[in-house]
Amino acid sequence: MPGTLSKLLRKTKDACGVFNEATCKANCKMSATRAKMAMNKESATREAIQREVAKLIQENKLEKARVKAEQYMQSEKTEVALDVLETHLELLHTRTGYVASSRHMPEDLRVCVATIMHCEGKIPIDELKIVCDQLRMKWGSSFQTKILDPEGHDAHPKIVDALSIYPPSAVTIESCLSTIAQKHGIEYLPALPEPNELTIEELQAGAPPEPSTAPAGSIPEPFLEADFHTNQNGGSGYPGRGGCP
Repeated sequence: MPGTLSKLLRKTKDACGVFNEATCKANCKMSATRAKMAMNKESATREAIQREVAKLIQENKLEKARVKAEQYMQSEKTEVALDVLETHLELLHTRTGYVASSRHMPEDLRVCVATIMHCEGKIPIDELKIVCDQLRMKWGSSFQTKILDPEGHDAHPKIVDALSIYPPSAVTIESCLSTIAQKHGIEYLPALPEPNELTIEELQAGAPPEPSTAPAGSIPEPFLEADFHTNQNGGSGYPGRGGCP
């Protein structure tokens, strides 16, 4: 009987738009579990795509191989997003009591909350919406606009990059094909575009630069720090992952 009454009170609070610590905690845990399961699925999917890409390269079906390589990289980005999301859901699950006792959103949870809310509607986990609804009930709907403005900058940078809709550059795709071919012992010569046809992003991603027309002995322009970081990250936008195995 006490358990039934507790459940009834919880449902009443949720229906009235009142933050419920137990509801938030339970759905954080469920969302994290689903994110972990989705990660395992993405990993298996990517292995299958990798084998298919290798076969297409071997059969000289390079256009299809490039499309599959892009799917491979998208799957990798999805796994990165799920990994970051799971971590922050676990953190929020651990600190639900802290959230319940805080009148305003704690600054040390800003990135965590922003990351979770940035994923709402972008990652298909039903319980994630319940978590976000609970946070809006706790601190008001206006706080979401504040922490996600502009363009999710308070969210973890890895997840913002991983959930972006922009396709990889031609250079990145060729690099992925080359890496997969090498891994499977297949000879492949990347079909890189001419230097003067490359975009700035593609040049930063590691394409060979256009031959210099500067006089011999002249001093080059200063090397941009942003270019250095982009090249170190392999053009992927998030540290430690170059867009391919």
